[in-house]
Amino acid sequence: MNTATHSKIKKRHEKYRNIILGIAFLLIVVLTVGIFTFRNYPNDKENMVFLVNSEYTDNTTNPQKPKVKPFQSPKITDTVETEAIYIPQTRSLLFHTQNSVLDRIPAGMIYYEGKNGKLESSINRNETGIHEELTSYDEKGNFVDKLEIGYICDSVRHLKCAVIFKNKISIYEMKLSADNKNEEVISEYLISPQMKFSKRKTYKKL
Repeated sequence: MNTATHSKIKKRHEKYRNIILGIAFLLIVVLTVGIFTFRNYPNDKENMVFLVNSEYTDNTTNPQKPKVKPFQSPKITDTVETEAIYIPQTRSLLFHTQNSVLDRIPAGMIYYEGKNGKLESSINRNETGIHEELTSYDEKGNFVDKLEIGYICDSVRHLKCAVIFKNKISIYEMKLSADNKNEEVISEYLISPQMKFSKRKTYKKL
């Protein structure tokens, strides 16, 4: 074999060797990148374990606190309701009045005086007879309402009197009916916390 032929064969071997070395180098680079990627990016199973462990850690170390609504102060109304009237059972001034004591009837009576106001009666005399009027006042002393709770004529043939108990006024009126018979009519009124009189019912006593 001459020198020229030997030189060509040698160059060809070096070319193949360089190609093989290049391919081997590329394989090494690709393999290195693959190993690095695999190690730094966990698989799905590892991800699931990580997520489960994270939730468990959050729930145990940082448990969720129940949401508490902010405190809201109770609404305050513009007006404060007053309490219901309570009056011990009391008979009016003209209850069971006889002719012999007509001149000794007091000029009036205070039936109630409290935080709601006052109930006060006054006796008025005129040509028809004696009248007792009940007047109510609010807590500031202002006039609120008026109601006749008593009447008696000179002959005592017509009598009106009342019983006051708690927040109710029961007015008993005895007089002659159209057929000249005695009849008794009862009228009931309620006293509101604002000291207003309101009629509840009227009926005849049998």
